[in-house]
Amino acid sequence: MEDFEQLHAELLALPQVNGLVPVDILNLPQALGRVIRGLVRDKSITSAELADAVGISEQEAITAADLLVDKGYLLVVEAPDLADADTTAGSRVYRIRFARIKKHNISIDL
Repeated sequence: MEDFEQLHAELLALPQVNGLVPVDILNLPQALGRVIRGLVRDKSITSAELADAVGISEQEAITAADLLVDKGYLLVVEAPDLADADTTAGSRVYRIRFARIKKHNISIDL
């Protein structure tokens, strides 16, 4: 898929971070930036939901999300009990890896 190849190249070009700060969202490819902004509200997303949101296959979504995990933007979390959730077997659940405020010299008075 051409779109995934472009997305993958853009993700490879992202800098390594030690957690996400809001300005980092501006550097993400447009489709993923929209998903990450939604993650701020929703707290977590499955690989299947990510695939639907971006318009790629679930395997491509896992590849993209794992790259974001490797670069420090996301965390993989334990899936909730599959009987009680909308996740399917094999789906992964991701959350934003937020940066620590003190490491970025962000004022706590904001």
